[in-house]
Parts: sequence; C-alpha cells; structure tokens
Amino acid sequence: MVGESASVVRATIMGILLLWADHLGRSYAAPNALFASGMVMTFFDPNTLFDVGFQLSFMATLGLMVYAPHGRTGVYMLQDGLRLLAPEDLAPPARVEIAADRLREAKLRAAEETLRMALQARRSYYRAVAALQIVASLENAGSAGETTAKLAKELVQTGAMNKLDQAREEAFQADLLIRLATARRAAASERERLIRALGLSGADLRFRLPRALPALVEAQQIASKAAGVGFDWENAEQVLEKLHEELAEFAQARRNAAQDELEDELGDMLFVLVNLARFVKVDPEQALRRTNAKFRTRWNP
Repeated sequence: MVGESASVVRATIMGILLLWADHLGRSYAAPNALFASGMVMTFFDPNTLFDVGFQLSFMATLGLMVYAPHGRTGVYMLQDGLRLLAPEDLAPPARVEIAADRLREAKLRAAEETLRMALQARRSYYRAVAALQIVASLENAGSAGETTAKLAKELVQTGAMNKLDQAREEAFQADLLIRLATARRAAASERERLIRALGLSGADLRFRLPRALPALVEAQQIASKAAGVGFDWENAEQVLEKLHEELAEFAQARRNAAQDELEDELGDMLFVLVNLARFVKVDPEQALRRTNAKFRTRWNP
C-alpha cells in the first residue's frame, strides 16, 4: 500500500515538472512530455515502468494539465491509459472482461457502420431514380411544348393566333428546355453520388436505373408532401375509417365485375394503407419485406 502511494506521488510530481519544463520550450507539450517521462521514469526506477498504479496516475495527471484546455479531462485520459495497458498487467478475470467488452464494442461499431452505409446507399438510390423520373417528366412536357409551339406558329401564319400568344408559347418552351438541362445535370450528379455510396468501379458503372420510383415509395413521398401542406387526416382512426370505406367500394366494384374499377379501388386501398403506416410510424416497405420473409419460411421451411 505504501509502495502504491509512493508511485502515485512520484507520478504526480514528475508529471507536473515535465509538463512545466516542456511548456517553457514548446507550445505543444503532450508528445514531448510523454517522451521525456519515459526517460525520467527509467532513470529514477526502471521498475516503475511496469507499475500499473504509477502508469494510471501519471496518465491522469498528464490528461488534467494537457487535455483539459482542449475540451478533454483527466478522466478521458485515464480511460485512454487503460486501453494502452498491456493485458498481462491485469488479473486474468479482468483481462477476459476487457477482451469481451472490446469484442462487443467492435461488433456494435461494425453493425452501426454497416447500417449507416446501407441507409446512405438506399437514400442515394431513391434520389437517383427520382432525378431520372423528373427528367422523364420534363422530356414529355418538352415534347408537348415543342408540338404546341409549332402549332402556334402555324396558327399565327393563318391569322388564328396573334404574335403575343405565340411568344408566350415560345417562352414556355424555352423555360422547359432550361429546366430539362438542369434536371439532367442533377440526375448525373445523383448517379455519381450513388456510385460512390455503392463503391462501384469498372464494368459495374454501366448499370441501369429504372425511370421511376417503386409505386410504394412514390406513394410515401406523395403522402408526406400532401401532409406537409395540411392535406391530411388528423389521426390513425380517421385513416382506418377511410380504409373501411375503400373496402366497401372495392366490394361494390367486384359485384360490378368492372376490371378498371377494381384496379382503381385496389390502388386506393393501398394508398390508404401507406398513409396508415405513416401514422403508426411503420415503414411499409420494411413491413412488407418482413411478411414476405415470414411467408417464405412457412411455405418452404
């Protein structure tokens, strides 16, 4: 016990002296103080290098004087010191516990990083597909605008349209072309972001993206945007009432044997279910995947 107290006292005194001496010569004290501490400890008593109490107390002193001004404290430095200690300096049960903690921490960090990368890749994929969908919509609008502009020119030649109306059509067409060029640049940028998220290279870069988002994802986005402008139900109970209403309409469509009507009503039910999932904070895509996996297990065990 006396030996441990002496180690603590020696460590504290030497830590203060070393940091003070180093401060006089250099502004960045930590590396020089650590290097000098090794030489001084070896000079005074080589055995103190293997004394756990001495190492921890010295690291705590160093942390209090160096790291505290930078937003850290001696407690954090002491924790870092514990990580640097050789496992053989501790008792066998403690070594096993520390090893288990480190393995558990490494697994959690790996899982967290994997989920983060997966989420980033999924978000990049949806953004890239959405950008392509915007390009496709603007291309369709551009084709219609070009046809309208040609028609306006012919009507002006026949005297059925004045030049002011023709100028409006041409301005509309020019605006569409500018928006289309911007959308194409955005789509290329989103594709590059997706490539980086997936870590693709070489022949993998020739992959193709769909021209539209999956209907389920698109329904989620539409419902969220509608809710953002106040077009929404007040609670989940109202959504359930709407679902019962759509079920009754679907039953009527079945009795009518009208295929188009059945498709419309089924689509309405699916859209209401997407909104219900939003109210209860459930990802409908993930919920459906879980159900698919569960059914696959039961069907083909």
